[in-house]
Amino acid sequence: MLASATVTGFIALWIAAPPSWFGGVLLHSWAYPLLAVAVGALAWRAAAGAEELWGILSETTLRGAAVLLRLVSTDVTVGPEPDVIEAGEFAVVVTPICSGADGLGLVVLLQATWIALARERLLVRRALLLIPLGMALAFGANVVRLATLLWVGGSGHEELAAGGLHSKLGWILFIGIALGTIAMAERIPWFRRTGGDDHADLGALPAAAAAYVAPLLAGLVAALVTSIWNEDGLDRWYVARVLAAAAVLLLVRRDLPSPSMTVSWFPVLAAAITCAAWIGFVPVDAAAGGRFLAALQGLGTAERWAWIAVRVVGSCLLVPVVEELAFRGFLLRWLVSPEFERVPPRAWTWWAVLLSSVGFGALHSHWILGTLAGLLFAVARLHRGRLADAIVAHALANAGIAVAVLGFGRWDLWG
Repeated sequence: MLASATVTGFIALWIAAPPSWFGGVLLHSWAYPLLAVAVGALAWRAAAGAEELWGILSETTLRGAAVLLRLVSTDVTVGPEPDVIEAGEFAVVVTPICSGADGLGLVVLLQATWIALARERLLVRRALLLIPLGMALAFGANVVRLATLLWVGGSGHEELAAGGLHSKLGWILFIGIALGTIAMAERIPWFRRTGGDDHADLGALPAAAAAYVAPLLAGLVAALVTSIWNEDGLDRWYVARVLAAAAVLLLVRRDLPSPSMTVSWFPVLAAAITCAAWIGFVPVDAAAGGRFLAALQGLGTAERWAWIAVRVVGSCLLVPVVEELAFRGFLLRWLVSPEFERVPPRAWTWWAVLLSSVGFGALHSHWILGTLAGLLFAVARLHRGRLADAIVAHALANAGIAVAVLGFGRWDLWG
């Protein structure tokens, strides 16, 4: 298995970056690969180094979590064993790898990297003050995470505490802190150089990209939050990601081109191939499908049918729109030219199609099939130069998968 994974990795690297191309990059732009490797190594060391701080932070973290817990419960105990805290009959042993300390290190690294890259438009000495602020916020967030985990577990919801809250709540908090402090550096004039707006566009995405990408990001953020309550593959609050994406799409609709819908056979063909490949090549996981169905049947009748209706509407109508706007409406064209709105409708390059499709595939659990779907949707978009064709192909493919789920019991495709 290890050998197969290694060979697959080398083949993927060879396809993505042929030796001749990679050699040219190293020869003419050697600083960028070196910077990427350095940042990756620093990220690994930042996480590992922060974990070593747990021995110093553990007592304060546990005591802080106990103080918060005692606001809602008196049955809280710290120790006497090291790194153990209890709320009622629910006890947690906090080890360095799951202490959240590595999140502190990654927050600091992300802040420092961003400040270094944005140094031309920032007052660096002032911006560096955000690093200790980020550290303090990350430490406080970890105390809150641990207290929340114990409160939920001590209330009888052990699976929720040990599942979503154990890791996902921490990542939500740490990502929010990192991006929030970066937003402070970018938006508050006190951190910016006088005349810094002259440098605002250097290396930045065009402002028009926000309208294409924001609905997808809103849905992804909502999914990250609601996945905390994911039970056996069933996201009971799937409606939240639908509403979030739909609300943002409604807000930016005037900044998007008007759709041009006409009948064509090509999107139908692309959808049929995608749907057949997805149903045929995703291995049937009867156990996962059974758990998903059991969790769905555990809902009340009205709630169950409402969830199914929202899932069908979301996956067949809304998801195709927001994902195609981001990947075929923006990313594919931006990879052709940074001034993506001026790119002719049928313009493309091999790299633009391949990289946008790989990015689309990475968004899905079955990334190889997701990449294939991305390629087919890209071809549908380029066939007549209409984004609407890619949206139709995507919608029909998802509708076919919904039929397989509801009509033929492939619940694992939704789980």
